[in-house]
Amino acid sequence: MHKSVQAALEQQDILAEAATIQGGKTAAVKAAKTGAWKDGFKNFGKSLGLGLAGAAVGYAVDEGSNWVENKIEGKTKEIMKELNDSDDNDTVGNANYMGIIANS
Repeated sequence: MHKSVQAALEQQDILAEAATIQGGKTAAVKAAKTGAWKDGFKNFGKSLGLGLAGAAVGYAVDEGSNWVENKIEGKTKEIMKELNDSDDNDTVGNANYMGIIANS
């Protein structure tokens, strides 16, 4: 009987140790999941902020370049209008040019 009591106590110790190990594993998994979620949300927040900031900078650069392009196009339009008007007013030169083409 003494051996059976001793065996029962040893088995109880083994089961208690196993329960402690299992509880430790469960706690470790839970902590890892919680940490992963916290890290995931933190990384997501950083990425989202970085993406939005990049989009804002990209939008500002695009608007600035559009403004510059519109100014260049406006100035080019003015220059081309002046050149076309001077060509239209040069009837003698235009007549000679057309005569050269017609006689070619």
